[in-house]
Amino acid sequence: LASVQSDYQTTTVSLLKDDGSLCADSILNSGSTAPQLLTALSGDVVLPSVVSPGGDLVLIDRYPNAVITVFDPQIAQVTMQMSVATGFASNPQDIFFISDTKAYVSRAETNAAPSEEPNDFDEGGDVLVLDMSTGRIVSRIDLQPYVTGEGEPSTIARPSQFAHAGGLVWLGLSNLSRDFQSAGPGTIVGIEPNTDVVDAVMRPEPFVNCNQL
Repeated sequence: LASVQSDYQTTTVSLLKDDGSLCADSILNSGSTAPQLLTALSGDVVLPSVVSPGGDLVLIDRYPNAVITVFDPQIAQVTMQMSVATGFASNPQDIFFISDTKAYVSRAETNAAPSEEPNDFDEGGDVLVLDMSTGRIVSRIDLQPYVTGEGEPSTIARPSQFAHAGGLVWLGLSNLSRDFQSAGPGTIVGIEPNTDVVDAVMRPEPFVNCNQL
């Protein structure tokens, strides 16, 4: 079992045995440096909602780093780090593994000044499709079309946690304004994992800010 301890200033990652006893007190922390890490952990680190199919420990370094770290507990080493920032603090929230080589990452923030190049993947408010064998971004699924803001300022998608049911990968959209002061209707989208297309949209009225599934 993995345990993440954080006070939003520093982070320490420990391992426990399945009976709850301590296995390793600190396998990674905010003071860890190269050669293990290209980017040291921030104080805002979480675990994904599902485990890696290969048994690796995957850490989501949310804000401001926006980095996915893969740690092999058998050899006690970081085997991969991949940035999902694409030029801004994208604040990744969760990662869902479609297969050994394919994963989705939800990014809560949007870029106020994205480029016009489609392969920069720097718009945010989306799901990135990752090739876990190479650590590269393959494509993105734009979620802004599925929010319906009310009033000003308009809301942005702010996708959060994944869940799997009925053959679809479901994702909650917080649907909040940039200043977090207003919210649109609660929205949940279902993504078809073979085509990476949003195949279902649910709005469970009268709820708002539906981010944890």
